[in-house]
Amino acid sequence: MANPFTPLSGDERCPCLRLIVQAQLDIWPEHARQIERSFFNLQDADIFHVETIAKAVHCLAGNELSVFCQDYKWMCDRVMEEELYFCRHDRYRLATFAEAEREVYSNDAYMKRYMRGLLVAHVLWANHRNPLIYYIETFLPALEDDFCHLEIGPGHGLFLYFTSQLSSCAKAVGWDISQAAVKMTRHAINLLGASDKVDIQIQDFTSANLPENKYDSIAISEVLEHLEDPAQALRKLQPLLVSGGRMFIKSPVNSPMPDHIYLWRTPEEFVSFVEQTNMKVLDTIFSPTNGYSLGRARKMGTSISCTVVATLPN
Repeated sequence: MANPFTPLSGDERCPCLRLIVQAQLDIWPEHARQIERSFFNLQDADIFHVETIAKAVHCLAGNELSVFCQDYKWMCDRVMEEELYFCRHDRYRLATFAEAEREVYSNDAYMKRYMRGLLVAHVLWANHRNPLIYYIETFLPALEDDFCHLEIGPGHGLFLYFTSQLSSCAKAVGWDISQAAVKMTRHAINLLGASDKVDIQIQDFTSANLPENKYDSIAISEVLEHLEDPAQALRKLQPLLVSGGRMFIKSPVNSPMPDHIYLWRTPEEFVSFVEQTNMKVLDTIFSPTNGYSLGRARKMGTSISCTVVATLPN
């Protein structure tokens, strides 16, 4: 039986992953066990994709990798505070978008640290990394040639970047309501060298008047849990999808974060939510937090990232 993959072993297949892990341990050596648990069940077939993600993150961090790792630890401390509140009160601390806007989104210094920490988490957290691997390995290759893609809230730009790298991608568009967020995503895409096919726009997808363009695929990842009415938001996107097009929908259950306001309790509840917006579910992937099996995560009520691939019914 092969030994389980460990990023602490000096595996020569993953030089960028090793650099990120070592930089994180230099700042936070006590995190070693959590990192080991995150990679314990990694399949050999996914190691290439892990290194590809780590390479992109390393490119975005550049000479400030240690700063990004410091912000990752800072973010984990904030998440721990939210988890304690969740355990005591059985609900998220914030309930409205206005509260999240006041405490998080309008605080530029906070948001900068938060986004840096989340970027590192796409390498070190299994529940962020595995859905991205699925997106690269399974969702994108299923799309037809010359597809046009839309992403809502592209943030760090990783999903848009990997989409644009496919020769079958004709165009990848990202929408965000924030000028600061659009600027950040454009900067990331330029650093990754993927600006030719990518167009980042200021656009509120919940507004009454949307562009008439249609897309072969739409991704909305880590957005719905920030909204007070995610069902209405998801329905708003449906007219933008071509007949037979696919939507990549990802949100967590039981995931107290500083800006999460909408709570789903189980993966099945999230899948049902998607179906109730009149969409047909084609595939699902449930990714528990580091070191947990899916069964244990269900039993303990811990965070599970839920990915649903859906289309419009005929």
